[in-house]
Amino acid sequence: MRLASIVFASALLTGFSLICGIDQAMAQRGRAAARSENAKQNDTCFQCHSALNPGLAQEWLASAHGQKGVGCYDCHKAEKTDSDAFEHNGATIAVIVSPKDCGGCHQNEVDQQKGSHHAKAGEILASLDNFLGEVVGEDAAERQVRSRDLAKYRYRPDQP
Repeated sequence: MRLASIVFASALLTGFSLICGIDQAMAQRGRAAARSENAKQNDTCFQCHSALNPGLAQEWLASAHGQKGVGCYDCHKAEKTDSDAFEHNGATIAVIVSPKDCGGCHQNEVDQQKGSHHAKAGEILASLDNFLGEVVGEDAAERQVRSRDLAKYRYRPDQP
């Protein structure tokens, strides 16, 4: 009976390992396909920006993303439904790369940032006194009216 349990557990563990390996391989293929789809657009971005903004292109080449082949479109790609999306030379992009965008590759860092003072930057910038880095100088009713009026400009970490 004990031998049967060991054999069963071993078979179960082997099966689980195979499934995990297949899932990992499929995920890697999916990421590779996305990279190859973006690669052509990344090249287009780089060619144009190299001609128009050579300093920007050189800065990117020297960056960690540039060294690893992460291109413009990999981070700036947007869905047409994103609030900050616009059409740029045949590609739908967003100028601002939000933590949500970064989370595709850097979820741990995004989770860490959510708990920091920096995650509230949009609220602070819209404050009456953004010099001190605190939301000050108004009561709750004034803040509610101003927040409603400034909502379209506020940074929303949950949106790209």
